[in-house]
Amino acid sequence: MKELSEPIWQATLHDPVAFFTACLVVVTGGLWVFTARLWRATVNMGSDAKEIAQAQGEKMERSIAEAATAAKAMERQNDIAADTAHAELRAYLDFDGVRFLRDEELDTPEEVGAGISITLKNYGKTPANRITMETTYLVVAEHLDAHKVAFDADKQFSYIMPSDHATSHGRFMMPRMIWEAINLRLAQVRVSAEVNYVDYLNDPHSLECVFENHGVTEEFGFIAGTRKAA
Repeated sequence: MKELSEPIWQATLHDPVAFFTACLVVVTGGLWVFTARLWRATVNMGSDAKEIAQAQGEKMERSIAEAATAAKAMERQNDIAADTAHAELRAYLDFDGVRFLRDEELDTPEEVGAGISITLKNYGKTPANRITMETTYLVVAEHLDAHKVAFDADKQFSYIMPSDHATSHGRFMMPRMIWEAINLRLAQVRVSAEVNYVDYLNDPHSLECVFENHGVTEEFGFIAGTRKAA
């Protein structure tokens, strides 16, 4: 084997082809290095972009969820405010007196003309409308059979303004013996009344109670636990 008289790199300097080839190798190697670095940067950039996109997506989802939660909370607050305003402004009917009536012009030898008046008052801030009332009375005595009669309310209950009253006069004929027993406080009278009405939003409401008394001149008192209102 022939020994080289000088190093390859020195010999390359005297040979243009070899010199060009060596330069091409160096440039090619640098190009490979640059390409590798560019590829790595592109991969990293794609990975970073994916992470950023994923983070932004998660952030957007959280924002949407938070907005939906806030909207639901606002809706609940609006409902509560509307219910509060409705409760404050609606009509509130309540009983304001129950008494016996007497109409002697209707008396017969066997019966007496009687009746019961029921007064309602609107304690609310708006009118109560389309008012109906169903009423019955029941006479209970140890020596008498139970006597029960239903009587209609007057047609005047179309509405009751705030702080105003309206009275129903229900009239009926009662056996004279029972009337005398009530008058002598030998019999107890129970009056059941159920009232239905609507407020200014046409929402329905109801009121019911049972009253009782002894005698024919005293105002009826309500029986505890029987008053229901909605």
